Amino acid sequence: MKQDIDAARELLQRNLKEVDELSRKSRTAGVLKCMGKMNPKTTLLFLFWHAVAFYAIWQLWKTYMWAPEDYTDPIGSLRTAFGVNPTPQPIMTKTMWWAFCLYPITAFIGITGGVHRLWSHRSFQASFLVRLVFMIANSIASQGSIYHWVRDHRVHHLHSDTPADPHDASRGYFFSHMGWFLLKKDRAVIDAGKKVCLRDLHEDGLVMFQKRLDPWWNLVWCFAFPSFVATMWGDTAWNGFLVAGSLRWVWVLHVTWTVNSINHAIGESPYDPTERPSESRIVSLLAGGEGWHSWHHTFASDYAASELGADQQWNPTKVMIDVLAFFGQVWGRKRGTRMWNERKSRWQAQRPDDVMVEELHGPPMWKVRTLRWEKKEKLAETLAGEKTEKVE
Repeated sequence: MKQDIDAARELLQRNLKEVDELSRKSRTAGVLKCMGKMNPKTTLLFLFWHAVAFYAIWQLWKTYMWAPEDYTDPIGSLRTAFGVNPTPQPIMTKTMWWAFCLYPITAFIGITGGVHRLWSHRSFQASFLVRLVFMIANSIASQGSIYHWVRDHRVHHLHSDTPADPHDASRGYFFSHMGWFLLKKDRAVIDAGKKVCLRDLHEDGLVMFQKRLDPWWNLVWCFAFPSFVATMWGDTAWNGFLVAGSLRWVWVLHVTWTVNSINHAIGESPYDPTERPSESRIVSLLAGGEGWHSWHHTFASDYAASELGADQQWNPTKVMIDVLAFFGQVWGRKRGTRMWNERKSRWQAQRPDDVMVEELHGPPMWKVRTLRWEKKEKLAETLAGEKTEKVE
């Protein structure tokens, strides 16, 4: 009996070792497969600029926490070998404000209003002057050329959260936020990109001008331009590069990516319950009104990218477009309100025994739409009870 138990224990231990070995080999194969899909160019770019951004944060901390005479800049001091600015200079407050101003210029004008609502979705038309300003703001944002950004975004809407989506949210939060940027594109994404229509971009001289000079045009505007401006009030070009260039660029990049990750992972989709995109107040705050994503994916051609006005849903980009329209620089603004009303009518017709109850939740400028269905009889009883209470 004891021999049988010992033999069974030995067999179990051998099986567990085999399982552990198979698990280890599987993990190793998974890592190797992932490494094989890594895009070396974008991965090195990602690591380098994030290292520079963290260094900028460290220098900002020392600027505020250390006395000016104790301030050190190990990397900036390397310039002494060339006789350039031998004394490290703390980052000036004006340079910090310059970086802060570039945030909405690049995120709200260059990305949200320009490459997204104007060029990707053609939700409104704009004069040459407005398109020029939008193109330059987009170049300062430097998230690739307008041409390539639009191509990938149109693919995203055509194949949202499927293998052909460049940042498919079904592959996890990390992938939809930044993992897609670090890996090579799947064949399905590449094939979908070849099929998407970009005729309107080819007919836009500003878009094609930027594309022809890519990436040098964007690099100059994104990093050299903010550095030069910082020297105009006595700061160093190096400090301008660190804060107004690199740190601001990384911040705006992650703000843009939150639309792909947070909006496709957290919350419900009131305007199309079959889709993942949701409504997010925090993303709207950061990205200039891009967080009302359920509405946007349902009615992508809506220039507001939200159901309600800016007084009920934070949307500075919509306000900017409306102001430009007031001065005649923008026209042909499209809205999805009529399509939304038609959709609700269809839903109601499909459920004749129920009543759709619409509600808005949240404080002013941060309202979120919710929908629920109630039986007609139950709703009638509830309303009758409320009337009775008022009479009494």
